[in-house]
Amino acid sequence: MIASCEQYHVRWVHFVWKQIAYESGFTQSSYFINLFHRMNGMTPQQFRDLCG
Repeated sequence: MIASCEQYHVRWVHFVWKQIAYESGFTQSSYFINLFHRMNGMTPQQFRDLCG
């Protein structure tokens, strides 16, 4: 689970989800998004909105 927005801040603005998934080693962005949601209790977009 993500402890704080600052600790895991990534420049989300400069990437699209497919790029983030690919750079994280995932071949499908939908799998990355689902796994992120399961592990952190929010979608990557919700995290982005929360942490800006």
